[in-house]
Amino acid sequence: MEDEEDVFVGDVVTCVLKVVRENELKEGVTPQQVLAGEVKETEETEETEESEEEEKEGEKEEKEEKNIVTAEEYEQMASEFEKPEAIQFERGVVYSKRCRMWGDMRRSFPFKIHEHWYVLLSDAEDKYVLDYTMLTPLETVTEERVFPIRPMKAEKMCYHLHFLCPCYVGLDFTVPVAVKVKPESMKPKVVINQKDLDLDKKKGLIDVGVGVWSEK
Repeated sequence: MEDEEDVFVGDVVTCVLKVVRENELKEGVTPQQVLAGEVKETEETEETEESEEEEKEGEKEEKEEKNIVTAEEYEQMASEFEKPEAIQFERGVVYSKRCRMWGDMRRSFPFKIHEHWYVLLSDAEDKYVLDYTMLTPLETVTEERVFPIRPMKAEKMCYHLHFLCPCYVGLDFTVPVAVKVKPESMKPKVVINQKDLDLDKKKGLIDVGVGVWSEK
C-alpha cells in the first residue's frame, strides 16, 4: 500500500523493487542511505555528466573552426592512432575478462547484451511461481512497482522473491516477504468534513457557464 503502514482485506498491495548501482554513487554515499531516502540520487553524477557534455561540445566547435593541421599535430595523431584503443565501458552492458580484442567485439558475448534480472514471486514453500517480471536497471537508481495482490482474508501472507541474473554467475539470491493482513472491520473510517460536502453542492464556474449557455 502506498503511503500506508497497515494492510487490510481488499487493499491492493504492490512490491517495490529498487536497484542502486553502488559504483556510480558519489564518495561517502552508501546504497543503504539512498534506499532509506537519506541522500538524493547522485546529484554530483548528473552535474559531472553535464560538464562532460559541455566540454565535448566545446572541443567539437574548436575542431570545426580549425581546418589546418601542423606537422607536429599530424605526428601526434599518428602515434595515438597506433596505440591500442582502450575499452569504453557502457552503463548496463555486460563485460567479461574473456573478451575479444578486435573491432567492436570487446565482450565475451558475440553480441551486445545489457544486464537484466528475472524476479520471480513464489509461495513460501517454492512450489508455485505466482508471477514474474524482468528488470533492466540501466540508471543509477531504478525503481519499479510490480506484483499487485488483493488479499481477500485476514492472515499472514508469506512469499519468496527470487532474483535471477542470467548475465553473471553467483549473483542469484532469494528474499522472504511477509505481509500481515488485518480484517476490514479494523480499517479506520474516513470522516468527510461537512464544509467539503457543502462545497460539493455549490455550483462552480464551469457549472454556471454551462447553465448560462443552455438558457441561451
